[in-house]
Amino acid sequence: MPKQKLKVQPLKRAYQPKYPSHSDPNPLLFPETRPYPFSQKMIDALGQAGFAGALLLSPLAASGQSDNGATKTNPFTIERTNLPYVPIYYGTGQPSRLSREDVIDFIHEVFVSEGLSPNRDTVFTAEGVSIPASSYDESCKIGFIWLDYYNFGAGMRKQSLYDWQVSSFKEEQLRERFVEIRKREYQQYARNPERFLNSLVDTRYRNRPIDHNYKQDLEEKLPQLNEQAASEQYFVQRTAAYEFAITLVRYQDEPSVERYYELLLRIDQEVEDPIERWICAKKTAKIASHLGRSVESLATALDEELQSILSTGSFDTFSERINRLTELLHLDHGNRYFGKHNEVNALLVEILNTQKYEDREAKCEDLALLLDEREVSLAEAHQLEQAANDGAYFIAPISYFDNRSIYQNSYNYNVPDSLSQELTALQAQMKAATTDEERNEFRAEIWECRNKINSLRREEATMKALRHLEAEVRQYIQWAKAQQGY
Repeated sequence: MPKQKLKVQPLKRAYQPKYPSHSDPNPLLFPETRPYPFSQKMIDALGQAGFAGALLLSPLAASGQSDNGATKTNPFTIERTNLPYVPIYYGTGQPSRLSREDVIDFIHEVFVSEGLSPNRDTVFTAEGVSIPASSYDESCKIGFIWLDYYNFGAGMRKQSLYDWQVSSFKEEQLRERFVEIRKREYQQYARNPERFLNSLVDTRYRNRPIDHNYKQDLEEKLPQLNEQAASEQYFVQRTAAYEFAITLVRYQDEPSVERYYELLLRIDQEVEDPIERWICAKKTAKIASHLGRSVESLATALDEELQSILSTGSFDTFSERINRLTELLHLDHGNRYFGKHNEVNALLVEILNTQKYEDREAKCEDLALLLDEREVSLAEAHQLEQAANDGAYFIAPISYFDNRSIYQNSYNYNVPDSLSQELTALQAQMKAATTDEERNEFRAEIWECRNKINSLRREEATMKALRHLEAEVRQYIQWAKAQQGY
């Protein structure tokens, strides 16, 4: 084959991959995803086909909307709430979402503009349901409830293996979780002992005597145990003792939780099983939290209760009283009401100040009912959807995890001329400053100016999401009215 000269020709067409731009349409804001053959391109093509296209499109249009523009389906189903949610513990990659402060007042005004007369913060009660409706018109039986961390009840949160915030706090459940996780850690040790042991003291937070003692014990003892079962059991037991020792070190020098530290010392003396000691510390951790962070009335009542418990001679009675106290504090599993100035906390303090347990039990029932009125369980949310489908009443569950609550900060936001000029002037002044003191003053003013710009940018982004949510709420109201025949 004869040799040919290389020839360079310009490429006429090339595919250029790119990341999605902030200016691209948000797919979450499209009313619905239409399957083939009803894609937007197909609809546009049929629309150009004249009368025949109109005939083909008319059933599609009728299936999506009624004559008055109201949707024929419920836009706020449980599926759209994305509940129950999976807790995320690490990372900052979550999208920005509308908050309770953004939504409730805004949607309430939408209800008013639709001719309804809703009442704010109403306790709605029906068969199988007792919830704090954010806004509800009793005469029209239409309202909504905003669901977020503040009122999530049972079933709203998916449990994971590494989630210790369980609602039941049963000992067997805590033991199973602890052992399972430690066995996984033991497998990491078995794969690379040196790397695992070095990781125990390789940070500034793990450089205490208890950390080095833990590493030394594992280093010396585990190689001597030939059987894997025995080695694994020692690892689990020694890790439980280490975790309890960390808890002791954490609270030994904090005056606000002095009584809780005394409680841990007694547990350390009385309980032989390391895992059992760890379970006791885990179950009672909320006591320390309320002692150190609650309002004075609850902190004082808890301190007096602990003094009384610590004076108990029998350890069985001591354990029984501790279990009762922890069960009481875990009624508010999300730490949303206890320790704050409200009627729920006032009733809790009253219970702790009541001496007789017989009198306490009746008040505990009242406390449980009071908390139940402020929370929404997943079962209650499903009941709301079923009641709406049956036409009994219409309370839209609008969730913090609903994709429609997501908003995207606009980086092409048009900054007001006054703020832009102010920022430019401050930057020039800081550049011309001759001393560190002057530069620090200008730097603080620049920071404040940028915060104003970011605040305006967020307001614009949240308003865009609220307007979309407003359209959905108006559709829901029209649908609810149509279901009731008016």
